[in-house]
Amino acid sequence: MIFILITFMVFVNNLQSPYLLFAKNFITQDFDQCLWAINLSLAVSIFVHFIFMFYYPAWFRHLMQVVMNIFSLVSTFVFYRIFPLALPSSLFEQLVKGLLIFIMAVTVIGTFIEVVLSVRKLAVAK
Repeated sequence: MIFILITFMVFVNNLQSPYLLFAKNFITQDFDQCLWAINLSLAVSIFVHFIFMFYYPAWFRHLMQVVMNIFSLVSTFVFYRIFPLALPSSLFEQLVKGLLIFIMAVTVIGTFIEVVLSVRKLAVAK
């Protein structure tokens, strides 16, 4: 998983490279403004998965998922606010923005579920 996350981080950081011609069609210059949030979310995920190699009890796994969800939510929100995409029509833009809102809502719900699971697993572990 760590290798996949690092590969994705390298890919995302090179989206505006002149070698990726397909990205030039829909990624705007504003993408740089949200790159910090994407990198932070990926870095936290890489770090947490590294920790999982050494420590993996159920309560801790759920608690760390909460942390990753929070950073993912921040990243998705920043992407939504800046919206660095130039899509062919406003209908596509509205669809993508709606999808981003849906993703944020599901992330919030998932975060609450992970908190409950973490507390339950910790109570059982004691």
